[in-house]
Amino acid sequence: MKSCVVQLAMVLGLISLTTLSSAAEFQWGTATPESQGMSSQKLAALRDDLAARKTTGLLVIRNDKVVCEWYAPGQSAASKHGTASMAKAIVGGLSLAVAMTDGRITLDDPAAKFIPQWRDEPRKSRITIRQLGSHTSGIEDAEADNLPHEKLTGWKGDFWKRLDPPRDPFTIARDDAPVLFEPGEKMQYSNPGIALLTYAVTASLRNGPHKDIRTLLRERVMRPIGVPDEEWSAGYGQTPVVDGLPLVGSWGGGSYTARAVARVGRLMLREGDWDGRQLISRDAARQVTRDIGTPGNCGIGWWNNNEGECAKLPRDAFWGSGAGHQIVLVVPNLNLIAVRNGELIATAASEPSQYHEPVRRYLFEPLVDAVTGNAGQLLGGSVKAEGLGDGSPLSAEGHRQASLDAATRIENAARAQTMPHRAAWMPEARWGVMTHYLADWKARETKEQMTVEKWNEMIDHFDVEGLAEQLKSVGAGYYLVTIGQNSGYYLSPNAAYDRFVGIQPSKCSRRDLVADLRTAMHKRGIKLMVYLPAGAPGGDATARQSLQWQNGPAATVNSSSNGSRSSANGPRAGAETLPAGGSMDATGRIRCTAWTRLPISPASRRRREQATRTVPSPSTPAWSPGSCPSRRTRTTPPARSTIRIEWKSAGLSMGRSTVPRSIS
Repeated sequence: MKSCVVQLAMVLGLISLTTLSSAAEFQWGTATPESQGMSSQKLAALRDDLAARKTTGLLVIRNDKVVCEWYAPGQSAASKHGTASMAKAIVGGLSLAVAMTDGRITLDDPAAKFIPQWRDEPRKSRITIRQLGSHTSGIEDAEADNLPHEKLTGWKGDFWKRLDPPRDPFTIARDDAPVLFEPGEKMQYSNPGIALLTYAVTASLRNGPHKDIRTLLRERVMRPIGVPDEEWSAGYGQTPVVDGLPLVGSWGGGSYTARAVARVGRLMLREGDWDGRQLISRDAARQVTRDIGTPGNCGIGWWNNNEGECAKLPRDAFWGSGAGHQIVLVVPNLNLIAVRNGELIATAASEPSQYHEPVRRYLFEPLVDAVTGNAGQLLGGSVKAEGLGDGSPLSAEGHRQASLDAATRIENAARAQTMPHRAAWMPEARWGVMTHYLADWKARETKEQMTVEKWNEMIDHFDVEGLAEQLKSVGAGYYLVTIGQNSGYYLSPNAAYDRFVGIQPSKCSRRDLVADLRTAMHKRGIKLMVYLPAGAPGGDATARQSLQWQNGPAATVNSSSNGSRSSANGPRAGAETLPAGGSMDATGRIRCTAWTRLPISPASRRRREQATRTVPSPSTPAWSPGSCPSRRTRTTPPARSTIRIEWKSAGLSMGRSTVPRSIS
């Protein structure tokens, strides 16, 4: 009898746990737009306008509350809709993120690691997983002259017919689709490239419990986030077997309800977390949805606003997109998710930027315009602070980033909305690493006299990839490095600087270490910043003389009330107005931001004029030596000053170099 009681207690306990789990399962709530910081009037106008533009479904969710859900006659929340290429995000990108979470594959793996037929191919052997997923592999698309798929001929027509092996889309993409340009050179949309991304992901699953990506998604993502099996399907309902791999198409062929798509959006908004359960690693979620250092604005299957192409959207916004303008939009800084289904909103060209123009105009921009809430409402929580939130209870669903408390998340979101756009990434980056790599310090360490050849040897042996991997492994969001300081040795070539100072052989390195660092960091999602003092190198007498730069009290000048400057003893004879601080642009010409009156010798003037006139556009990034050929001094220097540095040729964002007080 006692045994029966114990068994009964165990059963009741299991029933209790099951009931608790079911009760705690996430469900969308509903709320008025105003309660979630949105305008009912503007949302209604958006809905009506989209309805007139062949929209069949619109779902808008903010702070985990449905604020707008509308379906055309004959459609409902239970209706599935074809994803078209939105599958690239919610099937292709998502399955890669799961495989990355399990350590089975990385973005920098060569695709040939998983596609053995490519190992001896000159170009295909150099294609990486990153390039396959971001449309930068160079593999030709299965499209031609905007023809319907059924009218295409040759391998392109066969790709869309989804025939049995060996004329299946995967084998065609692998063996027949040519590589048109060097992998990573530029972005060119490629459905076969996405097919081969899935081929590689599936190959990585060989020794795992789930052999195909459909099963992988069902067991690892869709069921855990509460999507019933009947609300989604993937891969055109087919699973051809090639080389022993059960392959599921991810370039299209999905069918999802709007709410199923929105749940995937919520998972990615929360960077892989589902109410405390990390289904996908944060790093993997970020890598497939954010800028991954390739040309264009594509992560892995997901598009993003990293470059601010849609001016009204926050830069952290990302979306999946398919033919007929099937859209899932995710905006973490607004805690906003939107799903739109239907036919083309308006006629658009096939090129990605042009194709998305009607989406930006008729969906993204009006949606952002409908947001009225303050920073406290951005993340769906409650913070008892002046001007932040409304004091309502903070729900578990309100936390999209569990590692940050509510106050910090709201502060970051508010800051990102008001920052200059080139710095909006910093709250998300959270922390980074700064290092010097200086010739004078290295000389002291080795107790050797530094020479140009030794400096170049140091630069040539700098392990850029190793450093980038170390930074990635510890989660650094950015890396700050010094281009050079007092020694006059710099870790990047600069023909303009060499002409100004007249030092030969050049103390600027032959290798462009900054450009190499930029490439390595950018492809890992790490921002690169560079630092350079505003003055001539203090330990290089030749450079100081050539640039007419003097530091310290001896160079002090007075500032008059009208902003002009003169020495303590009055204007010097022969002085002319020259820029005192600025930057070199990509043509090698100096762009100056401040002015002073300083004496310039005839030789220096001739050298400066010759350099400014004759320096050609460099093939490598031009960096600023920190000043025009002059000296800049102040009677009462500020605690810190700034000078703009541009890296146009490498595509680096404009940065600001902090200038220490001693050389202001």
